[in-house]
Amino acid sequence: MSIESQTALVLIELADSDALIKQYGAGIHELILYPEFIGKINTITRPGDTVKNLGSSRVVVVLNAIGEAELKLAINKLLLAFEQPVNALEELVSLNIHLGAAFLEPGKKTTNDALREASLAMARSRGADRSQSAGKGEATTDTESLLAAVKHGIEAGEFHLYLQPKKHAHFRSLLGVEALLRWHTKDKQVLKPSKFLGDVEKSPLILPLTEWVLKSAIGKLRRWPKSLSIAVNVSGATLSRPELATIIQDALALYDIEPRRLILEVAEQMVIDSPEEAYVVFKQLKKTGVRVSIGDFGKDHFKAYKGLAKLIEIAKADLSPRGEGGAIPGSPLPLDEIKIDRRLIVNLGTSAVTNQLIGSIVQLAHGARLKVVGVGVEDEESAKILVHAGCDELQGFGMGMPLPLKEFENQYNIKIRTSR
Repeated sequence: MSIESQTALVLIELADSDALIKQYGAGIHELILYPEFIGKINTITRPGDTVKNLGSSRVVVVLNAIGEAELKLAINKLLLAFEQPVNALEELVSLNIHLGAAFLEPGKKTTNDALREASLAMARSRGADRSQSAGKGEATTDTESLLAAVKHGIEAGEFHLYLQPKKHAHFRSLLGVEALLRWHTKDKQVLKPSKFLGDVEKSPLILPLTEWVLKSAIGKLRRWPKSLSIAVNVSGATLSRPELATIIQDALALYDIEPRRLILEVAEQMVIDSPEEAYVVFKQLKKTGVRVSIGDFGKDHFKAYKGLAKLIEIAKADLSPRGEGGAIPGSPLPLDEIKIDRRLIVNLGTSAVTNQLIGSIVQLAHGARLKVVGVGVEDEESAKILVHAGCDELQGFGMGMPLPLKEFENQYNIKIRTSR
């Protein structure tokens, strides 16, 4: 039953405060961690809401007059705020949280009952984290429970795509979006893939989840002007599966979508580990007509640069005189773009080595007729540096936050197509 305009309790704890204190010293908690923790939590509070400190880096937020949909949005906004690292002693530090939420129901559920429910939800959040780091023989039950919950989530429609804009670097016009997977669990959490995807990738569930993501993303393209594209992250666990091409082609045909409007984003690690294998996989993907992108490029700095250079070398050796082999027009590579990793972007303007590396990446990519997307752009200063370096597109919170479908369409005044 829908709950409207009631009071919700959101229990939040700083997940790794002990490890950070051990690394940086006890003073960092009072000087940096706790103020930043509270500052990010205050992004979801409104006049009349309260934040109560429970000690041990744990707080409860009392959100008054809020419904289920609004609570989900508030939690997602909070998770987005914690995606942004904080500056601790001239180092960027990520603050991770666990949270759980529950509604008060006057006459049915007391404050203590709601707190207990929120605590159980937060414990499940901790369990999801543990299942990502558990070794062999550990947390087997947690993993099995997680996979069962994911299976139920796929069947029950608990997974959603949030859309983050990709903009033209010079004109800031909307060129497309990246689809970001979020899991709205039945206990009112909004989980990012880092909380569950590691175990899913090792299970048969990765294929139905990938199929859902691709069909959902391609279905959205049918609603939008033909100038807009959508980028989808594809797990390494599915890239070599023969079913992937069939899923893509069936979904494109179902919604009558031009293949080049879909961009498949793969991790740079494949290029680093095995450029030869990456080249073969990219050629197969390009045969479906879609575009292919390398995400998180430069995360491993010079290894990624060397990997791309090797990929270009392989492509030139393989390319026939007629330009066959799946290469895009004007390029020797079965590849369309690279996305510079956000960890490089955050050091822009403060590290000469970073600036030089980004310049070299852009030069190498443009030499191979690849577009370059700067990811993690938070401010205008970073945007200007990336434009000067030659980036073609920009993405990041400074360009626009990830939003659910309807909010995204409203914010960017997307004209919905009523026919194919």
